Amino acid sequence: MTGAIQPLIAPPLIAEPLVAQPLVAEPLILRERIAVAEAHATRDAGNTDIVSIRLTEPGRRALAAFTRKHVGKTIELTLGGTSLMRTVIREPLATTTLSLVAENAAAAHQTAAALATHPLDLVLGPDADR
Repeated sequence: MTGAIQPLIAPPLIAEPLVAQPLVAEPLILRERIAVAEAHATRDAGNTDIVSIRLTEPGRRALAAFTRKHVGKTIELTLGGTSLMRTVIREPLATTTLSLVAENAAAAHQTAAALATHPLDLVLGPDADR
């Protein structure tokens, strides 16, 4: 888990009446919701705290479609606006299981509990490549 991440949603443009302003294009941000069937905190064989995630079948299909379209690009996996990880997609992912490394056991348990009620977001946008 990383420190606080600023939300990736830009504020709306506000035009003042009767004042000509140049048209500004907002950067494109793509977001895909990934449904989680279950998540739990555990440790891997190297004694690293992780969050083990099992996706629903619709979540697996959404992950596969999103990663297929964006091979070679950097994506960010977020939960409630907080970054969990950032990675480059090397190949399409068609798996139902994901593992995320956590800072410690408490962070792993907190993330697993949050995943019980919130979907994961895959984010592709200007902030994902920072």
